[in-house]
Amino acid sequence: AWKRDIYDMLRRDEKVRVKEEIKDAVVSFIDYSVAKYGMFPRVDPIWIPMAVQVHHLDVDFYKKYYKEEVLTENILRHFEIWHR
Repeated sequence: AWKRDIYDMLRRDEKVRVKEEIKDAVVSFIDYSVAKYGMFPRVDPIWIPMAVQVHHLDVDFYKKYYKEEVLTENILRHFEIWHR
C-alpha cells in the first residue's frame, strides 16, 4: 500500500535518484515516438510487440573469428552456471 513517508525517503535518497542523462534519454525517446508515430506509447500498452532470441553460442567460432574480449566470463561459464 502507498506510504507517503516511504515515498519521501526514496525521493531524497541519492542512491535511487535517476541521473539526468537517463531522464534526457527518456524524454528524447518520447519526443521521437511522438514525432514519428503521433503518440506515446506508439501501441496500446496492453499489447507490446517484443521478441526474444535465446540460443547457445558456438564459443569455438567466436574464439576463432573474434577478439578475446567478446566472450565474457558468463558466456564462457554458461553451461557450468545454467546446466549443472
